[in-house]
Amino acid sequence: TTDATIAERGKLTADGKVVADPPSADLKVALTELPLTIFQPYMNPVPKLHLISGTLDAKGALQYKEGKTPEQPDVRYQGNVESRSFLARDRIANDRFLSWKQVTVNNIDYSPTRVRVGAVRLNQPFAKILIHKDRTTNIQDIFGLPTDSAAAVTKPSEALAQMRKSAAEASPIPVRIGSITVVDGSSDFADFSLILPFAARIEQLNGSATELSSDSASRSKVTLDGRAQPSGVATVRGEINPLAEQTYLDLDVDFEDFNMPTLTPYTGQFLGREVDKGRMTLNLNYRLEGRHLAGENKILLDQFELGEKVESPEATKLPVGLAIAILKDREGKINLDVPIEGDLDDPKFSIWGVVWNFIKSLLTKIA
Repeated sequence: TTDATIAERGKLTADGKVVADPPSADLKVALTELPLTIFQPYMNPVPKLHLISGTLDAKGALQYKEGKTPEQPDVRYQGNVESRSFLARDRIANDRFLSWKQVTVNNIDYSPTRVRVGAVRLNQPFAKILIHKDRTTNIQDIFGLPTDSAAAVTKPSEALAQMRKSAAEASPIPVRIGSITVVDGSSDFADFSLILPFAARIEQLNGSATELSSDSASRSKVTLDGRAQPSGVATVRGEINPLAEQTYLDLDVDFEDFNMPTLTPYTGQFLGREVDKGRMTLNLNYRLEGRHLAGENKILLDQFELGEKVESPEATKLPVGLAIAILKDREGKINLDVPIEGDLDDPKFSIWGVVWNFIKSLLTKIA
């Protein structure tokens, strides 16, 4: 039996048999209260993260023996892992970037030939997503990703193709996760690239994804519910397969009773008008097979009224107010169906670009 203290707080206990020649080990291990801040040196200089707090626990069985080559030892682990009170701030603005109250990973069965996980549970996870004025993101800032917009547009297909080629040449390890559960999650989103900066917060995010697998024929059922502040309810239902070599997705995403004046930053940017009042309901369906995306967007605008003019060089010159008046039915509602289809490897393809082109086309026909 071996007991050790790590970074004054962490406790490591190992009990079992160790053989020197040939090297092998069969141990029961327990790690408690390992402070994740000890990994801060590995965060310098990239990514630009400051690990403020967080602990790591692990308990299980660990086996080690020589593999086919010295570079590929046979390591196996069966057990559980848990992290608590994690907080990471970016070292640029000192803002909270990522946190969670507790993450548990249960019934891990790892070997060189497969990975099995019984369940993952995220309790009060949080993430911040920020779009700057130049349309780069805080994620690019923090992880040192390219911020040159020209390079980002012209080279993604080449890079993605190379990544998929490398993955195909490697021998992928089969992965299976019984379930991933999110409890009381939240996120801050802000877009400062618009004429009028926009920010929103998602709270009370709860749900799960079940039976995730790297098997291309498998489908994971997804259920998520949350609230968008200051008003609105969001739900996600469908099937995904993110672990497979060829990604599959078929999701219904619904936003109900969204307060439209909060969209003024976007309408000011592209329509040249604020939003005075209105409620919006979105029923979105997205289907992704490989890299081909197809979607159907049903949009309901209830009592939608434009407000004051906003000076924006990107605003349309079309008669938006007249178009809205014509599109309204007797109950003051506007129903729109916006189909979307394209290749995600195409640098010219943009979901919001397709939506905006549809709206401009509709306005042009009315005008």
